[in-house]
Amino acid sequence: MNETSVTVAGLSLPLMQSPRGPLLSINHPEIEPLAWLINLALDGGLKDLRARMQSGQDVHYKGLHAARQSSGEYRLWGDFFGTSMTLPPESVLDTLARLDALHEASRRTPPSPPAQEPAEPPRPALDPAVEPTAAPRAPQPLEELEARAAELDRLTRRDRTLENVVEESAKRRFLLLDLEATGIFEPGPDLPEALPTLRSYRAAGLQVAQYLVSDVRRRFNPDCSPGPVVGSPVSVDWFRFPSPGPSHLTAEEWLAFLENILVNGGASGGQGEVFVHVGPAWWTLWFRCDDGVHPTVVAIKPPSTDGSLGASQVNFGSR
Repeated sequence: MNETSVTVAGLSLPLMQSPRGPLLSINHPEIEPLAWLINLALDGGLKDLRARMQSGQDVHYKGLHAARQSSGEYRLWGDFFGTSMTLPPESVLDTLARLDALHEASRRTPPSPPAQEPAEPPRPALDPAVEPTAAPRAPQPLEELEARAAELDRLTRRDRTLENVVEESAKRRFLLLDLEATGIFEPGPDLPEALPTLRSYRAAGLQVAQYLVSDVRRRFNPDCSPGPVVGSPVSVDWFRFPSPGPSHLTAEEWLAFLENILVNGGASGGQGEVFVHVGPAWWTLWFRCDDGVHPTVVAIKPPSTDGSLGASQVNFGSR
């Protein structure tokens, strides 16, 4: 059962697949308000959506809104995206019923076995001069790792020349792999206070690991899966150097929303910026391939007071 769309009241609504069944795609701005509303209802966050709309009540949940108009229709919008929709309540409820039926059918239908053993996906090509996965890394002395981590923090405060960025990128990749091999990102006894930079990496890595298995992450990213800290969609620097966020989302919801933007936004290159529309304002998401392959959420600039995209007091280069 792999339908790619459903049609309700003349609207063709694209679907995305998740481990729990099909959901409405949130990557199409024209249906984004409806998709968030329906998906939250299916996921249990809005269990009473059907009852509320049948009785003509408004719905307000974590920055998502469905307000009954004088015409009897509902206006749907969210504080964290720029589009809105106005639909009869019957269309919303019919959509929910169709998705409910698809979920029930997917639970009854066992997955088909693969016709053959899937081929191993090709490894991304990396610069051989800074290839981080050529051989397993061995644990390193903590004092040496502390010195390298502190040096990297110092290097990131230099001018953002191409040579400096390339050097930092290579040093970061090898450092993170050595931290992982040494067990810095695993729970364990507190590190000595004489290793302050490693302590910050340990705390941030544990926060990344906790986020990767969180229910909030799965709610915003239904197709996500847990994995190691290094290579995940979230940089440890997101937690080492916290970024601001909108008041209507929790810190974890904000990060999960940004992960969805990054993963589905077609980010390319070793690092760069992605503009994120939240309500009437534009935020600027900075991503970076910490392991040389996978883009990670690193930091975000809040919108400037004059509404422009460029002005900000946040120095992305220091992350």
